This record gives sequence, structure tokens and C-alpha cells, in this order.
Amino acid sequence: MIEKEMDQTWESMMEELLLKPLQMGNTTPLRSLQRGSSPQLTAPGGGIHPSMEDFAKFCIFHMQFKPGNALGIKRKDFEKMHEASGDSNYGLGFFAITRNWSKGTTY
Repeated sequence: MIEKEMDQTWESMMEELLLKPLQMGNTTPLRSLQRGSSPQLTAPGGGIHPSMEDFAKFCIFHMQFKPGNALGIKRKDFEKMHEASGDSNYGLGFFAITRNWSKGTTY
């Protein structure tokens, strides 16, 4: 649906809107890598294969809101992305849980 509406491939949108702004140059969108892979295994990672360094960049981005961030996400949208809904502890791509060993919410 997004490809049709935006008239771009999913891979090119991932590259333009996520990977380049976060300087994740060692990450490959799944469909570019292996189209026959199991969605159950790849969907939780957004269908991408990052290097450990690139995955760290992604995690660091999500650790704290920064005004003027590389993706242009506004504070209210950033907070909504990390907010669990209902009793499921699941939000927009994240589980948000509190554990005894964590110093706050764990994603």
C-alpha cells in the first residue's frame, strides 16, 4: 500500500527515510537481500539486516528524544512511538515493560 501511494519501492523509502539519516550504511533491506525469507523471522526487525554497529545507532536514536533529530520526528510523535497501549505493553513496534533489573522502562 505504501509503495503504491508513494510511488517508490519499500527499499528506496527505507534507504531515504531511515538508513541514510541514521547513517546506517551497513544495513540491507530484506527484500534486496533475500525475497524468499520467512516474514515471521524478519518482520519484527522491520525486514532489515543491520550490522551490530548500525543496530547500535538505531537503538541510540530511540534511547532519548533530541530536538532536530536526523529523522525529523517531533517530541509528541517520538513519545507516542514508545508508548505501550492497553494491557499488552505493546506500542508502535516496541514492547514497553518495567523490570526489577532495569532503571525505568525497558523496550
